[in-house]
Amino acid sequence: MMLFTYQQLYNGKWGYKREIRRNKLDRTSLIIVNLYFGISIFLAIGKAEGSPQLFTFKNNSQLSKAFGLLKKQQYNEAMETLDKLIEAHPNLADAQYLKGLAYLGLNDLKNALIYCQAATDIDTKHTHALAEIGNIYTLENKYDEALSIFQKLIEYNEKSFEGNFGMGFINLMLNNFEIADPYFQNALKIKGRDKVALLNYGHLLIKQQKFDQGLHYYEEALKADPKYTDAISAITNLYLRQKKYEQLFEFLENAGDQRIPKIKSVVLNCKSQAYYGLKQFDKSMQLCQEVLEYDPKNIDSLYGIGMCLYHSNQLHKAMTYFNQIIHENPLDIKTLKIMAKISSTLQLYYQLSDCCDKIIELGLGDQSIHYYRGLALMNQKQYSKAIEDFNKTLSFDNKNIIALRNKEIAFCSIQIKDFDQAVLCYDTIMKQLKDASEKSDLFFEKGYCHLLGQQFFSAKTNFDSAMQLKPKNEDLILKIANAYRDNGNFQPATHMYDRLIKMKPNNPIYYVEKAELLSKQQNYKEAKLQYDQAISLQGDNAQYYISRSKIRTLIQEFDEAITDLQQAIKINDQDPELLFELGQLLYMKQKFDQSMIYFQKAIHLDENNEKYHLKYAQVLQMQDFDKEAIEHLRDVIAKHSEFDNCKNLLENLNSSPAYFREYSYTFTYIMVSMFSEGMVNENRSIDAARQESLRIISEKLKNAFPNIPNIFDIIRSLMTTKFEYNLINNPKEMRRIFGILFKSKFESQSQIISEIIEVGKRIGKLKENDLKNDDQNVDQSLHEKFLSQCSEYQMGQFQCKASVLALQDSVTLLTGIILSYNKLVQTQQPFKIQVYDMMKNGSLNKLKQK
Repeated sequence: MMLFTYQQLYNGKWGYKREIRRNKLDRTSLIIVNLYFGISIFLAIGKAEGSPQLFTFKNNSQLSKAFGLLKKQQYNEAMETLDKLIEAHPNLADAQYLKGLAYLGLNDLKNALIYCQAATDIDTKHTHALAEIGNIYTLENKYDEALSIFQKLIEYNEKSFEGNFGMGFINLMLNNFEIADPYFQNALKIKGRDKVALLNYGHLLIKQQKFDQGLHYYEEALKADPKYTDAISAITNLYLRQKKYEQLFEFLENAGDQRIPKIKSVVLNCKSQAYYGLKQFDKSMQLCQEVLEYDPKNIDSLYGIGMCLYHSNQLHKAMTYFNQIIHENPLDIKTLKIMAKISSTLQLYYQLSDCCDKIIELGLGDQSIHYYRGLALMNQKQYSKAIEDFNKTLSFDNKNIIALRNKEIAFCSIQIKDFDQAVLCYDTIMKQLKDASEKSDLFFEKGYCHLLGQQFFSAKTNFDSAMQLKPKNEDLILKIANAYRDNGNFQPATHMYDRLIKMKPNNPIYYVEKAELLSKQQNYKEAKLQYDQAISLQGDNAQYYISRSKIRTLIQEFDEAITDLQQAIKINDQDPELLFELGQLLYMKQKFDQSMIYFQKAIHLDENNEKYHLKYAQVLQMQDFDKEAIEHLRDVIAKHSEFDNCKNLLENLNSSPAYFREYSYTFTYIMVSMFSEGMVNENRSIDAARQESLRIISEKLKNAFPNIPNIFDIIRSLMTTKFEYNLINNPKEMRRIFGILFKSKFESQSQIISEIIEVGKRIGKLKENDLKNDDQNVDQSLHEKFLSQCSEYQMGQFQCKASVLALQDSVTLLTGIILSYNKLVQTQQPFKIQVYDMMKNGSLNKLKQK
């Protein structure tokens, strides 16, 4: 009694292999399909020669009752009946056998095997139990054991249908076609109209490229049972393989009784496959959709739509259909495999690792699946686990070095700073290689690894070996120069760039790369000269102008930087980020009407970028167009509910004047940034304190602030620029003072930030007249220095006059706090009142300025 046809076990639809596992067996197929040989099998139970006790349904009501319950798929109830029968008659082989079938119905192959074997222990020639044992071994891919069982059935009776069919089926699975053929023929001599035998013999002929003969047996199987949907699918697959679409459509029009929903679904899905083969994906999906209207959980239709969307490159939509399949059948192997492939393409690494976990759990984790999971784990920064999977990839085939060739193991090793392991990986690869060019690339990779490990001499040795294999190779020399530069080895990098420029003085790329090196060394004027040279050689490269504009911004040549960006836009006016950057520069120069134009153009090219809308609303606000800014933000939020920063700005616009918010934002940001330096202890670093401070002020003020790692040094430099005191020249002492103030005046980080925000708002009201007065004098040089030192960050919110005044006041207040910290600590008055009084009473005006 075979559970499945070869087609069910091997050939899935849509061109994918279907692997049947024990945990995805359908209960109906396990009993009803399993018993396709007919009721006559059970009528013969108890009549096998040598049975210790003879029972038939006529003289044993309990056996008859159990059989009836099995037919109704009431497996637990059947077992209750059989347990009583076995307790009374422990040597009743038929009862043991039926209990094995009950467990089979419950998908429990282990216990099914135990009870079928118990039946054969009692009756060694219990052919039905033997056949079932052969079936279970087949499902567990234990083909040698299955062959032994089926051979035994033939030895007992050479005309055993189960034995001959089983031998044919297993050999078909093993691609032993010549061995399988006579067994199938014997089975058909015994039962010439058996639909499953006809179908599987057809599969054998197809595997031997005997298509016409194979088709004949498929058709005979369908004649034997016009409702046999497996035969319809087999004929469809053959026509699809031969690309005989016209014959296929003609066959499907008259296939089976299509008034029966199951047959209708199979026929529609088969037609859908035909259109899929013709790449008419819309028609294919339409037919699948027709099935889903009355059978919304039809796996083949869901899979069909998913595959059509996949091949139409609509990957996200495809995933919705595949997810529906997994919801119904979490371990559907073909769906998990295609989902893994899509997840890899879309870089959905958590979903990719989940799919791979399930496939491996099923015992079907081949080389590619371990590779995919390693890739997923690597991108989740689980480098050690990723290495384990990549190593398993190698274990399948020791000559296969794909994981190493792609550098994943070496990369993961580098990430966990296991440089020795990474070097070992490269050494292993090089043993397999003979090609000099490939070896040169690996010497470079190995040298780079040594460079990361601060092993400069070893790095240079490997780089030299790479260049010996590729002498005067400009690309290699450039890679080595960039490696040195990016790891802070400036002297050898400079030597390499100069060598390249000498070799090819007309190649602009070398000047650009050297300019980046000089920029890292903060030699901005020399970097600009390199960009000048590159532009003189290739004046139509927009990126060169963009890069030079950034350098010019750093050396405060703002007008020239604007000119560079305008030139870049002449070359490429379809880059929204370029338009946005020009708008930012114009905003910085307070040319708000011009900046607004470029923000609008950026939005026109990419309306899904929140920062473009945010900056456009801010520039409207700067021109006192609050109403227009509010309307724009409302329209944007209506389309993009996920734009939280726009929501925060809208809320702030509705709550207070723009200048008041701008003053309090800048004041709070600078004050909190400085005090964060004192919020450290043995369990928390300065970086952690800064990050937490940023999180708190962003949350409390509902506004995004830049994360500038050296903000303390920048603000301190402004303090020393304006005031002449030794105490502010000592950064270590300043940090100590901020720490003393924090520990003595506050109980938590949240408390000090809340008080600073409150003080900022009170001082803003105190300065209201100054904020409203356009003629009020402020220290623009201090502001320009601040912006120049922060030019690589988004500093748009610090451009307005209110921010200039807030910067000036916070620098002054911080200096006063540092100089009078002893008095502040000794006085019991709350800190927020102390600093407000310092601003209000005019005592800060007495500070000695340079």
